[in-house]
Amino acid sequence: MAFKGEQCHGGKQSKDRVTVLLCANMDGSEKLKPVVIGKFQNPRCFKNVKYLPVMYRANRKAWMVLELFTEWICRLDRWFARRQRKVLMFVDNCAAHPHVQNLEAVTLVFLPPNTTSHLQPMDQGVIMNFKVNYRRQLLQHLLQSYDSGVTPKAVNVKEAIDMTDLAWRNVKADCIACCFAKAGFVTASQDPEGQDQDPEDCTEEPTEEQIAESVTAERAGAVEEEPKDKEEAPTEEQRPRNVTDCLSLMHQVRDYLCSQPDMDDDVYDHAAAILQYLSSRQQDKMSQRKITDFFKV
Repeated sequence: MAFKGEQCHGGKQSKDRVTVLLCANMDGSEKLKPVVIGKFQNPRCFKNVKYLPVMYRANRKAWMVLELFTEWICRLDRWFARRQRKVLMFVDNCAAHPHVQNLEAVTLVFLPPNTTSHLQPMDQGVIMNFKVNYRRQLLQHLLQSYDSGVTPKAVNVKEAIDMTDLAWRNVKADCIACCFAKAGFVTASQDPEGQDQDPEDCTEEPTEEQIAESVTAERAGAVEEEPKDKEEAPTEEQRPRNVTDCLSLMHQVRDYLCSQPDMDDDVYDHAAAILQYLSSRQQDKMSQRKITDFFKV
């Protein structure tokens, strides 16, 4: 929920963390809802929240444990069984991932010990790509607070869940397929060397300055010229909306949807798709400038 190595001045740095579980198929066409594990079952930020775009669970240390993994696998097994699907799932070999018995649709295969960095597809760049997307959301959240004239506050669990959802949606199918191929997961008809995307495109981690440049450039270039005739100055209703305005409005829509007890995934997915589109439009308009360009010397 914060940057690695972030320095704290004039106060105590938050040590709040969450654990996120990601799962997808080998061609990236199906990404399961992330599992987010926090420390508290009902944090205060969940007040009036009736729907979450993730599966949220809690324990004292916000870690994955046997009970949570077993619950998740059993839920998936029932979901796939109702759809008459058979799934082969590759899982890290660790103490928190037990051998779950009596599964009907899911077959668990555990990777050999101490081979995660070589054989785990998610570790070939998918998780890194997700983290970069999350950090970009974190910076956008910070800048939106400044734009609104509000002093930025610590990110709460609900905000972290919203950013997690959007960051996971922004991980492209091509990136996932490429990372699976890099780990050796290919079909007989696939050419592991013929992937459309270079694995390095997923695994190369941008610096925090590069992320900051991309997030702030659009805002810096969105300053409009002052009308020559003050009498012709457009009113708030007449002023054309920019991408930042629309993103702010869609965040309000997302919060409203999460407060509805009858909300379902299909309706929420439509709102999330609009958020994805607006985020991509914002990034498309961003010019490459140095972060120092936005500060007075």
